[in-house]
Amino acid sequence: MPAAMPRTIVTVVLLLGFVGAASASAESPGDRLKGNWLRGAGATGDWFGIRPALSDRGFTPYAVWTGEIFGNMSGGLERGTDIEALLEFGAHIDLEKATGWHGAEIHLSGLWIQSGRDLSADYVGNFDEVSNIAGRDTLRLYDAYLELAFAGGEFEVKLGQLTLDSDFMLSANSSLFLNASFGVLAIESANTPAPIYPIAALGGFARWAATEGLSFQVGVYDGDGGTEKTNRNGVDYRFGKAEGVALFAEAAIDTALLGRDGTYKFGGYYHSGRFVDFENGDAEWGNYGLYVVLDQVLVGTRDSSRLAAFFRAGISPLDDRSAVDWYLDTGFTARGFFADHRVGLGFLHSHF
Repeated sequence: MPAAMPRTIVTVVLLLGFVGAASASAESPGDRLKGNWLRGAGATGDWFGIRPALSDRGFTPYAVWTGEIFGNMSGGLERGTDIEALLEFGAHIDLEKATGWHGAEIHLSGLWIQSGRDLSADYVGNFDEVSNIAGRDTLRLYDAYLELAFAGGEFEVKLGQLTLDSDFMLSANSSLFLNASFGVLAIESANTPAPIYPIAALGGFARWAATEGLSFQVGVYDGDGGTEKTNRNGVDYRFGKAEGVALFAEAAIDTALLGRDGTYKFGGYYHSGRFVDFENGDAEWGNYGLYVVLDQVLVGTRDSSRLAAFFRAGISPLDDRSAVDWYLDTGFTARGFFADHRVGLGFLHSHF
């Protein structure tokens, strides 16, 4: 996929969860100094009992800061180092605790992206972003939606400002990797302006857990959430025939294959908006894609897998208006060999 792939990319990732779920018991400053803050519910403690009190009333604030340093040591466009940082902050509001509304929650989040130069555009010269938190310097509203659960969680509905990559095309194993390609498939991100990180848009999502091992989900989103430049605050909504509507559908099967647990997903999307014909520059209406996502345990079980494999592939048949007409990635992940750590190896390819 990359036009000029560097032979070495050095990555340092720092993850710090400032605020997590409320802790039931208070912790002393001495406990924090002993290192328990790395294992507790949040790095800032229980706020002298305020955090548990807020949680008991249904309000759980959070903030997570992620920092990265990437260096292109050889090859590509030029050598250089890029520093990226992301502060995601927000709150979960349990309306059952707050108001008695059973099965209802509100989710709010914002993003503060801090970036220098763009590693992919300025140093490497590849198509997809090397970093999955890359973006323009901005402070923006991200998710803001109401979530409803029915029939003991058998049905789930989300309404509000959403991103499709939070629910579709997901692989439990490919999510280990930092490269943006291992998130939403390039047959969607390269071919449509439907909302994915770091831009959310108005939409709705529904999921039905038909049986213990079979589920179906659908999503409908504003077809064009804008760009990071045109929609800097996250609430610049645009509607019209040209922007269109993005429809997604996916079925997931959890079962055992040859005695080993696996998850197999089959999905597709249709976008009704206006696209440019690459051959003659004319306006074309509509685009679509189909995909599969496979997660397979090779050693161990679903809950305690030591070695697992993943495979994802997608096709966008209308190649006159699709920059990427097919895409695939595959790889392996392992855990348990070094305490709770995970290690993985992944490969990907985008076809233009």
